[in-house]
Amino acid sequence: MIEKIKYINNQNEVVEFGDGVIFANYNDLRDYSWEYDTDFNQIANFRRTLATKSLPIIINARTEEEGIKEKNKIFEIFEKDVLMNKKGKFIIGDYYYKCFIVEGANSEYLHSKELLYKTISIVSDEPYWIKETSNLFKPSDEGQSERSFYNYDYPYGYSNNLGARDITNNHFIDSDIKLIIYGPVSNPTIYIKGHQYKVNTELLAGEYLTIDTKDKTIIKTKVNGETVNEFHKRDRAYNIFKKISPGSSSVSWDETFTFEIIVIEERSEPKWI
Repeated sequence: MIEKIKYINNQNEVVEFGDGVIFANYNDLRDYSWEYDTDFNQIANFRRTLATKSLPIIINARTEEEGIKEKNKIFEIFEKDVLMNKKGKFIIGDYYYKCFIVEGANSEYLHSKELLYKTISIVSDEPYWIKETSNLFKPSDEGQSERSFYNYDYPYGYSNNLGARDITNNHFIDSDIKLIIYGPVSNPTIYIKGHQYKVNTELLAGEYLTIDTKDKTIIKTKVNGETVNEFHKRDRAYNIFKKISPGSSSVSWDETFTFEIIVIEERSEPKWI
């Protein structure tokens, strides 16, 4: 079986392993470990630290010209992330892993220009695999059946109540979310399983507000791309950064605006399929 892996750098340039002439060998991308602290010989907590991994790859081109082209291409795609200090990501199935490629060890390249054995070293300060699922909510008069998906088909159902819908978190533990609220709207308020998410702000047409429960940020993006920190405008009566629980949760609002809920699933290893 050929390993199907994809790498996308911060410029959305892609290296595909398992198709064409670039192949991935056995590797430790799926391996993981937790660090832990002890207190009087008892485990006090678990935490993640920097993770390093390696990926042996093979370029087996059909011609010398193709071999030279592919060798230079993959180097440049990997190197741009480091030089720009912006993470790329590996993708396996529906999950991605944000990282930098910080080392490349080349061998067997003198046998022919078509062939290269290369081992790349990977480092990440966010050592977990992430799956994001987006759901779009619109007012009833704009079509209740409309749905939006980012990387995969993620259905959600509707209840019979005006402005009430259901969303499902398929993870086995509470998940972070991103709420993206689109203007025009004043003081947008959303309820997920009865929990209130509200920001006392004004959004004009073309503007949007992003509530990120993981990073604990509330950012308004204006039409011209300028960003404004709206953290201080959150309604403090409820925890606006509350995660959502596994299973089904009702979603309701006054149906005067459009918004997305992006469910963020984090795993130590990508789901096996």
